[in-house]
Amino acid sequence: MPGVLKNALDWLVSSGELNDKPVIAISASPLPTGGNRAMESLLLTLKALGTQMDGNSSLMIPAVSLKLNKDGQLTDEPTWIVLQQIFNHLLETIHTKTNNI
Repeated sequence: MPGVLKNALDWLVSSGELNDKPVIAISASPLPTGGNRAMESLLLTLKALGTQMDGNSSLMIPAVSLKLNKDGQLTDEPTWIVLQQIFNHLLETIHTKTNNI
């Protein structure tokens, strides 16, 4: 996980700002592993922050450079679909949480 992101999340630990908040985690890597080590670290940190996540709250995108055009825009349809699914899941989780308050 990039140090800047880790530091930003570490600052939130004592505030409780993310406690019980729905979140998603997405990693994208040029490697075929999809950034699995960074994702592992991010998920541990998000868990320590008390975020609300389930098995559908994270996504690793492997070989991302093969899924982008020369301008850096995503052109891979299956990746678009899974990105839409994970963001829809986040929105549904937020909606459910809001209705239960």
